Amino acid sequence: SICQTTGCPAPSARFETWEVSLVTFPANGVPCAQCAVRNAIESGRNSFVQRKDILPDGSARYIDDYAIPLKKDGEESFDYILEIMLNRTEEMRLRERTNELFLHIVETLVAVLDKKDAYTSVHSRDVSAISSKLTRYLGFGDEAVFIATLGGLLHDIGKVYIPDAVINKPSRLNNEEYELICNHPVDSYAILGD
Repeated sequence: SICQTTGCPAPSARFETWEVSLVTFPANGVPCAQCAVRNAIESGRNSFVQRKDILPDGSARYIDDYAIPLKKDGEESFDYILEIMLNRTEEMRLRERTNELFLHIVETLVAVLDKKDAYTSVHSRDVSAISSKLTRYLGFGDEAVFIATLGGLLHDIGKVYIPDAVINKPSRLNNEEYELICNHPVDSYAILGD
Protein backbone atom coordinates (compact mmCIF):
# COMPACT_ATOMS: atom_id res chain seq x y z
CA SER A 1 0.00 0.00 0.00
CA ILE A 2 1.02 3.61 -0.50
CA CYS A 3 1.32 6.27 2.20
CA GLN A 4 -1.27 8.94 1.39
CA THR A 5 0.85 11.65 3.02
CA THR A 6 4.13 11.17 1.15
CA GLY A 7 3.40 8.78 -1.71
CA CYS A 8 5.91 6.29 -0.30
CA PRO A 9 5.05 2.72 0.64
CA ALA A 10 3.04 2.67 3.86
CA PRO A 11 4.83 1.47 7.00
CA SER A 12 4.58 -2.21 7.74
CA ALA A 13 4.84 -1.67 11.48
CA ARG A 14 3.78 1.33 13.57
CA PHE A 15 4.78 2.14 17.10
CA GLU A 16 4.07 5.16 19.28
CA THR A 17 6.83 7.38 17.88
CA TRP A 18 8.39 5.35 15.09
CA GLU A 19 7.50 3.34 12.03
CA VAL A 20 9.36 0.61 10.17
CA SER A 21 8.99 -0.31 6.51
CA LEU A 22 10.69 -2.83 4.29
CA VAL A 23 10.63 -1.36 0.79
CA THR A 24 10.90 -3.83 -2.09
CA PHE A 25 11.90 -3.10 -5.69
CA PRO A 26 10.35 -2.05 -7.81
CA ALA A 27 8.60 0.08 -5.20
CA ASN A 28 4.86 0.43 -5.39
CA GLY A 29 4.99 4.20 -4.93
CA VAL A 30 7.06 7.14 -6.00
CA PRO A 31 9.27 8.46 -3.20
CA CYS A 32 8.71 12.10 -2.26
CA ALA A 33 11.37 14.71 -3.03
CA GLN A 34 12.75 14.73 0.54
CA CYS A 35 12.91 11.00 1.05
CA ALA A 36 15.63 8.92 2.65
CA VAL A 37 14.51 5.94 0.54
CA ARG A 38 15.04 7.90 -2.69
CA ASN A 39 18.51 8.96 -1.48
CA ALA A 40 19.39 5.37 -0.56
CA ILE A 41 18.20 4.11 -3.97
CA GLU A 42 20.28 6.72 -5.80
CA SER A 43 23.44 6.38 -3.68
CA GLY A 44 23.25 2.71 -2.66
CA ARG A 45 24.22 3.80 0.87
CA ASN A 46 22.53 4.55 4.17
CA SER A 47 20.58 7.78 4.11
CA PHE A 48 19.17 10.15 6.73
CA VAL A 49 16.72 13.01 6.15
CA GLN A 50 15.04 15.32 8.64
CA ARG A 51 11.83 16.59 7.16
CA LYS A 52 8.70 18.52 7.91
CA ASP A 53 5.63 17.05 6.21
CA ILE A 54 2.61 19.30 5.79
CA LEU A 55 -0.47 17.11 6.13
CA PRO A 56 -3.73 17.63 4.20
CA ASP A 57 -5.32 19.34 7.23
CA GLY A 58 -2.48 21.92 7.26
CA SER A 59 -0.77 20.57 10.37
CA ALA A 60 2.90 19.63 10.38
CA ARG A 61 4.59 16.32 11.10
CA TYR A 62 8.32 16.28 11.85
CA ILE A 63 10.13 13.11 10.81
CA ASP A 64 13.66 11.76 11.13
CA ASP A 65 13.79 9.32 8.22
CA TYR A 66 16.50 6.63 8.01
CA ALA A 67 16.89 4.31 5.00
CA ILE A 68 19.30 1.37 4.99
CA PRO A 69 19.88 -0.70 1.82
CA LEU A 70 19.97 -4.40 2.68
CA LYS A 71 22.58 -6.09 0.51
CA LYS A 72 23.22 -9.78 0.15
CA ASP A 73 26.66 -10.89 1.31
CA GLY A 74 29.30 -10.04 -1.26
CA GLU A 75 26.89 -8.28 -3.64
CA GLU A 76 26.67 -4.60 -4.50
CA SER A 77 23.02 -4.65 -5.54
CA PHE A 78 20.17 -4.76 -3.05
CA ASP A 79 16.58 -5.93 -3.12
CA TYR A 80 15.25 -4.17 -0.03
CA ILE A 81 15.62 -0.96 1.89
CA LEU A 82 14.83 -0.86 5.58
CA GLU A 83 13.18 2.46 6.37
CA ILE A 84 12.83 3.69 9.94
CA MET A 85 10.90 6.89 10.54
CA LEU A 86 11.00 8.57 13.94
CA ASN A 87 8.10 10.91 14.59
CA ARG A 88 9.52 14.00 16.28
CA THR A 89 6.34 16.10 16.06
CA GLU A 90 5.70 16.51 19.79
CA GLU A 91 9.37 17.20 20.48
CA MET A 92 9.49 19.87 17.75
CA ARG A 93 6.24 21.48 18.91
CA LEU A 94 7.67 21.67 22.42
CA ARG A 95 10.91 23.15 21.05
CA GLU A 96 8.96 25.75 19.04
CA ARG A 97 6.93 26.66 22.12
CA THR A 98 10.10 26.90 24.23
CA ASN A 99 11.65 29.21 21.63
CA GLU A 100 8.52 31.38 21.64
CA LEU A 101 8.64 31.62 25.45
CA PHE A 102 12.36 32.41 25.40
CA LEU A 103 11.84 35.25 22.92
CA HIS A 104 8.94 36.55 25.01
CA ILE A 105 11.19 36.61 28.10
CA VAL A 106 13.87 38.51 26.15
CA GLU A 107 11.26 41.01 24.92
CA THR A 108 10.06 41.45 28.51
CA LEU A 109 13.59 42.07 29.82
CA VAL A 110 14.21 44.61 27.05
CA ALA A 111 10.89 46.34 27.92
CA VAL A 112 11.88 46.46 31.61
CA LEU A 113 15.21 48.05 30.67
CA ASP A 114 13.42 50.52 28.37
CA LYS A 115 11.08 51.50 31.20
CA LYS A 116 14.00 51.87 33.62
CA ASP A 117 16.28 53.92 31.38
CA ALA A 118 15.47 54.85 27.78
CA TYR A 119 19.09 55.87 27.06
CA THR A 120 20.45 52.45 28.11
CA SER A 121 17.72 50.73 26.11
CA VAL A 122 18.66 52.60 22.91
CA HIS A 123 22.35 51.94 23.63
CA SER A 124 21.64 48.21 24.07
CA ARG A 125 19.74 48.06 20.76
CA ASP A 126 22.65 49.80 19.03
CA VAL A 127 25.19 47.40 20.58
CA SER A 128 22.98 44.50 19.49
CA ALA A 129 22.81 45.71 15.88
CA ILE A 130 26.57 46.32 15.71
CA SER A 131 27.36 42.96 17.35
CA SER A 132 25.08 41.15 14.93
CA LYS A 133 26.58 42.82 11.85
CA LEU A 134 30.16 42.38 13.04
CA THR A 135 29.65 38.71 13.89
CA ARG A 136 28.10 38.06 10.47
CA TYR A 137 30.86 40.07 8.72
CA LEU A 138 33.52 37.96 10.48
CA GLY A 139 31.90 34.84 9.02
CA PHE A 140 30.54 33.27 12.17
CA GLY A 141 27.45 31.09 11.79
CA ASP A 142 23.82 31.87 12.53
CA GLU A 143 24.05 30.63 16.12
CA ALA A 144 26.95 33.00 16.91
CA VAL A 145 25.05 35.90 15.31
CA PHE A 146 21.98 35.04 17.40
CA ILE A 147 24.06 34.94 20.61
CA ALA A 148 25.82 38.24 19.76
CA THR A 149 22.46 39.87 19.05
CA LEU A 150 21.04 38.71 22.39
CA GLY A 151 24.21 39.67 24.22
CA GLY A 152 24.00 43.18 22.82
CA LEU A 153 20.38 43.52 23.86
CA LEU A 154 20.89 42.21 27.38
CA HIS A 155 24.46 43.19 28.32
CA ASP A 156 23.26 46.11 30.47
CA ILE A 157 20.23 44.41 32.05
CA GLY A 158 21.98 44.62 35.44
CA LYS A 159 21.26 48.36 35.45
CA VAL A 160 17.73 47.55 36.60
CA TYR A 161 19.24 47.21 40.12
CA ILE A 162 20.68 50.72 40.06
CA PRO A 163 18.42 53.33 41.69
CA ASP A 164 16.83 55.82 39.28
CA ALA A 165 18.41 58.69 41.19
CA VAL A 166 21.86 57.30 40.33
CA ILE A 167 21.14 56.40 36.69
CA ASN A 168 19.53 59.76 35.94
CA LYS A 169 21.80 61.92 38.13
CA PRO A 170 22.73 65.04 36.13
CA SER A 171 25.83 65.79 38.19
CA ARG A 172 29.02 63.87 38.90
CA LEU A 173 28.62 60.52 40.68
CA ASN A 174 30.15 60.03 44.13
CA ASN A 175 32.36 56.99 44.82
CA GLU A 176 29.49 54.83 46.12
CA GLU A 177 27.29 55.65 43.11
CA TYR A 178 30.17 55.03 40.72
CA GLU A 179 30.72 51.64 42.35
CA LEU A 180 27.04 50.77 41.74
CA ILE A 181 27.43 51.64 38.05
CA CYS A 182 30.65 49.62 37.79
CA ASN A 183 28.95 46.55 39.28
CA HIS A 184 26.11 46.36 36.74
CA PRO A 185 27.91 43.73 34.58
CA VAL A 186 28.04 41.44 37.63
CA ASP A 187 24.32 42.02 38.15
CA SER A 188 23.69 41.33 34.44
CA TYR A 189 25.48 38.01 34.79
CA ALA A 190 23.49 37.20 37.94
CA ILE A 191 20.22 37.84 36.08
CA LEU A 192 21.15 35.89 32.94
CA GLY A 193 23.19 33.11 34.55
CA ASP A 194 25.53 30.86 32.59
